[in-house]
Amino acid sequence: MHRVRLICIGLGICFLLVCLYRIWTDRRVFYSHISPAATKAFQSAQPRLSTEPQTCPTLHIDEDFVAALRQRMVDGRNEFFGGKRRLYVQHQHKCGGSTLCRYFKASGLRVPKVKNCNGDPWMWPLVHGSRKDLQTLYRSTSFEVLFNEREFFSEDVPEDEFVYITSARDPVPRMISSMLQDWQDLPLDSDGVVKNLSLTLAEFIDHGIDENSAKDAPLNLQTLHLAGEKWGEQKEDWPNIYRLVLKRLKIFSFTIPTESLSEGLAYIRAFFGLKIVMPKGREHWNARGANEQLEFLEKHDPQLVRKIQRDNFYDNCLYRQVRELWKVQKKIVEEEAGSVQV
Repeated sequence: MHRVRLICIGLGICFLLVCLYRIWTDRRVFYSHISPAATKAFQSAQPRLSTEPQTCPTLHIDEDFVAALRQRMVDGRNEFFGGKRRLYVQHQHKCGGSTLCRYFKASGLRVPKVKNCNGDPWMWPLVHGSRKDLQTLYRSTSFEVLFNEREFFSEDVPEDEFVYITSARDPVPRMISSMLQDWQDLPLDSDGVVKNLSLTLAEFIDHGIDENSAKDAPLNLQTLHLAGEKWGEQKEDWPNIYRLVLKRLKIFSFTIPTESLSEGLAYIRAFFGLKIVMPKGREHWNARGANEQLEFLEKHDPQLVRKIQRDNFYDNCLYRQVRELWKVQKKIVEEEAGSVQV
């Protein structure tokens, strides 16, 4: 009898463990049924950056800065036409890189004919290899525009070999867009908004793109990539990482806010004299409804919006800095190329 009792207890414990495991592995269903009070507690429990400063570090944009930027842009254009430089697009994930790819494919320039123009595996030596690997790749490829969606150069950036272009996005719609891509077929309500949007988004941010990713992997992804850092690894020295990003922004000729991509490509087209066909209709970066979800969040859960901005403090700083740089770059293009038709 004692043995039977022990067996029953063991079976009961196994059943309980199986139930707990099933609840854990189907968190999105589980979270959709918890109370509003529990939802609020869950959101407030998410991690914050311990090294968050009070204000964003910024570039000092004075007359000398503008003059150096103008010289770099003009030299880059001249050497591009002379065959001495290529266009290098740092494709920031969910920041409009696919739209940039579509534009450049329509420009007549030689661009990799692969999805999003990302040239894997031939781009690996460019980003992860030595300077010798870069020179070998540079001489061997006929592409005039190179795209890279992985991390930027991890060491010294070859400033004199490329004209650098990138985009940056407000971290809140970027997070939403990343969730919509990686968690496809989420149930929608009659207005096209993801059901239990706040909880689903908070869960996505907390657990990364999939269960094999490091926790909080999507946080400050734009900052990490521009610093040449691999995502999925916990970082402690955020202030120095961001200072490196500010330094690297100085070598970019075009830094475009994602919501201004059509305008940005019109300015690139005018500056380089390219024949880019500007597609009509909705922008590719908004095709999955990220802005509709953002509108709902701002109205119904502003606390979560502020939390995402706070936890992505450096990406938020980067986005603001890019917006300021874009104003300066636009003015230089207008002075060098005349009026721009958007």
